Amino acid sequence: MFKRVLIYGSAFGSASAALLLIQYFNRLYTERSFVSALPVLGSVIITVLAVFLVIRALRREGNLIMGKALFAGLLTTALIAGITTLAYQYLLDNQPEIMNHYRGLLEQAKKAAGKEGEGFDVDSYMSLGTFMRSQFSLNLSIGMLVSSAVFLLSARRQPNA
Repeated sequence: MFKRVLIYGSAFGSASAALLLIQYFNRLYTERSFVSALPVLGSVIITVLAVFLVIRALRREGNLIMGKALFAGLLTTALIAGITTLAYQYLLDNQPEIMNHYRGLLEQAKKAAGKEGEGFDVDSYMSLGTFMRSQFSLNLSIGMLVSSAVFLLSARRQPNA
């Protein structure tokens, strides 16, 4: 099981990290359009697909129980979140012009918000810890839901499982 989780998590985590890098290198965060949302939507779809494929592969290997399916889904998504966080760390450490541009846009939005934006801390928002918490929260919740759904739907098709 761990070998499959490592393979799928690394492969799909790399794809999710690539989408994050595409988003920042192409400055897609500067506009609100369908194209700028594609990397975010793509990383969610990648996570769902990774969990689906891991559960399907484990189901084909033999008798799969709910706990094992949940554990595999959560481990896979945790690995995806970790790799994506490493890509963000790369941006913070090695791409100061991109991150300064992003910081400037956040500062402008804070000023435009006026009184409502007074409590917003841009540096805290851009920190690695904040990004990591959001990645792990998003990915682990997706992993829990998708692995449960895939297991239950596949168990319904196989009455002896």
